[in-house]
Parts: sequence; structure tokens; C-alpha cells
Amino acid sequence: MHLGEVGSKVGTPTRVVAGPAAVVTVKHAFENVAIVVGGRSYRFDREEKGIRL
Repeated sequence: MHLGEVGSKVGTPTRVVAGPAAVVTVKHAFENVAIVVGGRSYRFDREEKGIRL
């Protein structure tokens, strides 16, 4: 799964769920984003770029 931007500048809670075998790449994740891959959850408390899960 390739995502450009996830979330918003104002910190709207956003959740993305992917299957257990998924590889997720994100160009830009804003704060207050949660990405669930299989049983693992990744939460971003600040803006981050170039993420691969």
C-alpha cells in the first residue's frame, strides 16, 4: 500500500488498517495518525516523512 499523505495539518484523528502481509509506505504522515498492519499498531504523535512499515 502506497500512501502520499495521511491525516491533516490540524491533527484530525485518522486510522488506516492493512492486512498482516501488507507493506505500507507513507510519504507524509501528520500527527494523530494510527496505522494498523495485521496485529501491530503504529501511532504518529508528530509529522514524519518517508515511512515504511
